[in-house]
Amino acid sequence: MKNVVKTKLSLLVTLFLILFSSCVKRYGCYDEDAINYDSKANNYDGSCFYESKGYFTCSGDTYNLLTADGIESITLKFGNDVVYSDIPVADLSYIENYSCESSEYSFTRLLASEDENFILCCYDQNNYLIAAKKIKLRSTSCNELPIPYY
Repeated sequence: MKNVVKTKLSLLVTLFLILFSSCVKRYGCYDEDAINYDSKANNYDGSCFYESKGYFTCSGDTYNLLTADGIESITLKFGNDVVYSDIPVADLSYIENYSCESSEYSFTRLLASEDENFILCCYDQNNYLIAAKKIKLRSTSCNELPIPYY
């Protein structure tokens, strides 16, 4: 009789542990596309981050307008975050081999979602805002961003 009670108690404890452990919530990022994916997470907590890559381009028209207006260098920002500072305008006419991996003015940015909107701001050498453009960065593709100026 004692063995039967021990066996039943042991089974009950085991069953309780199995049920309890399967109900444990592990918070984290369970999106496999995120850079901080947690395979053990079973409850999303909003912590996923995605990597976005891209590069800046400069058309001949933009280059001509910048030089005609006497702008010697530019700074590019996503909102208040500096991406590139004091880029000589003369260098912009020589940007070649555009790609996310090897362009002279490529960037990597962390996003809180797979697509995120930003304001791309362009400042001159005196830190005056000369152009701003709403952009959408995507984590699923290489983002080509023309340098804004008008």
